[in-house]
Amino acid sequence: MNYSRQHVPLDNYYRQAVKEAEAKILRADASKIIDSKADALAEEFSKSFLLRKVEIYPEKLEKKFIRRVQTIPSHQRESFYRGEGDLDFEFEYIQVKIPVNSSADLNEYRSFLLSSYSMSWSPDELEITGDCVAFEIMVKGYCFTTDEDRLKQTFESEKNHVIQWVNSLNSDIENLNASHKRALITFIESRQAALKEGDVRASSLLDSL
Repeated sequence: MNYSRQHVPLDNYYRQAVKEAEAKILRADASKIIDSKADALAEEFSKSFLLRKVEIYPEKLEKKFIRRVQTIPSHQRESFYRGEGDLDFEFEYIQVKIPVNSSADLNEYRSFLLSSYSMSWSPDELEITGDCVAFEIMVKGYCFTTDEDRLKQTFESEKNHVIQWVNSLNSDIENLNASHKRALITFIESRQAALKEGDVRASSLLDSL
């Protein structure tokens, strides 16, 4: 499975958030904008949209062997048995859980398309609950069993995909937080200059009356 069209580029989120912050700055009290430092204002107006990086702890991952009975619809059974109806069959999986510091953030973040991503893998495949990221590897299913070498390869591949995704996510968040905060500072400095210029013009007009 790869990224779907529903995924929104992370940069789009930031651009929209900066526009909303700029609108708030334009409506803010002029004296507050003039009398405050640009970086302090940028900190205040950006704190609602700057994203937090996620810590992941692969060295603390947990593995668990689980069994789950699933129903095989009759049309998916071997042709000789299809006339016997559906079949309840016991599948076997290895469940892998990797601890993280903020699963709530990750659930939101996985809707974003990052600057670097895999065409053959998507975080949509993950279960993100509680304080961990989880995935499953099928050991035994209907009419097949995964050999040990394949299990090891799949485990390493899936684990690395998760780690690479979080690392890419954190890299994008760090870069975009910094660049869009700088953009906000530039906007604030421009607003401050315009307000000061406007105050001088207004004062001159009043004096001329």
